[in-house]
Amino acid sequence: MVFRAGIGRTDITPPVGTSMQGYASRTHGAEGIHDRLQATAMAFDDGHKQVAIATCDLIGLDSASARNIRETVGEASGLGPDAIMINCSHTHGGPVTGRRSYVDPPDESSLLELEGMVASAISKAVLDLKEADLHLGRGEVRIGVNRRARSEGRMVLGVNPAGPIDPEVTVLRADHNGHTFGLLFNHSCHGTTLGGDNYLVTSDYIGYARKTVESVLGRGALSAYINGAAGNINPHPRGTFDLARRHGISLGAEALKTGQSAEPVFQADLNFSQKIVKFPLSPPPPREQLESELDELVPQYERAVGNGEHVPGIWARISWAREMLERIQGDAVMEHLDAEIQALRIGPLGIVSLPGEVFVEIGLHAKEHSPLPYTMVGGYTNGNMGYIPTRTAFSEGGYEPNSHVYLIEQQYDPGIEEVAKDGVLEVLKSCAEN
Repeated sequence: MVFRAGIGRTDITPPVGTSMQGYASRTHGAEGIHDRLQATAMAFDDGHKQVAIATCDLIGLDSASARNIRETVGEASGLGPDAIMINCSHTHGGPVTGRRSYVDPPDESSLLELEGMVASAISKAVLDLKEADLHLGRGEVRIGVNRRARSEGRMVLGVNPAGPIDPEVTVLRADHNGHTFGLLFNHSCHGTTLGGDNYLVTSDYIGYARKTVESVLGRGALSAYINGAAGNINPHPRGTFDLARRHGISLGAEALKTGQSAEPVFQADLNFSQKIVKFPLSPPPPREQLESELDELVPQYERAVGNGEHVPGIWARISWAREMLERIQGDAVMEHLDAEIQALRIGPLGIVSLPGEVFVEIGLHAKEHSPLPYTMVGGYTNGNMGYIPTRTAFSEGGYEPNSHVYLIEQQYDPGIEEVAKDGVLEVLKSCAEN
């Protein structure tokens, strides 16, 4: 059996002026391009099955975009949607990509063009398929810190050195005729070295990490980054491009070192699995509370707009309260959201993904209980359904469990942790079967 792998890339940089997503404090669009955004894909073929994964310098793509990309690739290459994974790096220096968003939604034609460019990267990877030898390895780097910290009795976004992180860097190296042409690496850290005062399009530390890898490998080699369970992990320290560069070089150097010492994969058979799970939702607040919020927020918003201020955070709360009232009045309160959990297997490696900002504890649980020797966890994949916190985080409070207003959605129920953990292990176990 001849195993084949391929890699492809397209430029997905938006134009200057585009609305940026990631911080509600921004008042206008992108002022310039600091570095280009990329979609990089890898495809694999064991002679019986094919799988592909695209990694994109985007904050996230909604499920409709993921579906469109998969259908486009399927029509061009014959790959089934269950065999295609679309992961986003979660950079906060990129364009608005969600059809439901707290900032102005993207123009539909621009979004369709973006989807086509991501699909093109996957198609390029499929066309690039060639005989390949694979190697797998694990390293460690510490570029992030747990960001859930207590201050004056409240849970805030800060720096919590005692909180859990996942320092692991898992690497898959692909060689052809003795030369590395592709390096896939996975780590868990928010794409937020740059803050809300940044108006330059950037891939954040992720782009620096790829450049570090590719500059050393040479010979046209490309690298792809899967961001993992980073919902409560921020880069540390943060705030400047110099820091993004430092973090990226640290991560890229560790990916290189791990890739060079990686163990050969002697049997690289492929498999894939997918499951639609039900993320449980809590009921919305009482009608009286929502009406009271609107009575307070609408005049506040109108005054701000009248003064020329840009206040998407207030608009998000207004939009959310109005939609919750409509659901209550229309007897349309939802009990759950359908979410896709997907896994790909490449020999002894399992890549499992969830469509949101997964807390690191959930990712660590997946790795600890995975039936496969190597496991990569991907967040921000095949959709963007907000934070997937732990049950403990709901009891502690803070930003992540209460960020549902930015999705214009009901709040998740604390039971989402168990649903996510069980779904991840189910698809990994299914994928591990021959």
